[in-house]
Amino acid sequence: MTKRTRAIELRDLALAVVKARGAWQKIGNENSLMFDNGNLCIAYRSPFQKIPQSSGEVARKAMEYGVMIPGNLPHGLDIWLPSGKVLNIEWSDAGEIHLASYKAGPWEQELEELAAAKH
Repeated sequence: MTKRTRAIELRDLALAVVKARGAWQKIGNENSLMFDNGNLCIAYRSPFQKIPQSSGEVARKAMEYGVMIPGNLPHGLDIWLPSGKVLNIEWSDAGEIHLASYKAGPWEQELEELAAAKH
């Protein structure tokens, strides 16, 4: 199984968990659907939440290096452990998927167990 295929599977499991057991929380000026059990934290952003603009510093650096700042896709999902982010994935309803980061580890089994438990 490829890294990308595994990340998509984990995204689907995390979506099931956050939709069944998550709650809307304010992050900055926007709301995200969040699930946090003290170890695994899942945040889902739907197309209805605005994405903050990149800072002026980011834009300046991009111009300096001659690169474009990529736009975000409508859906986004992040998973964190206390040690840091382990999954960052975005997608569109048209099937476009951008895997920004994925770190395999024991957290995957915890996510599978949470998804199997349903509630």
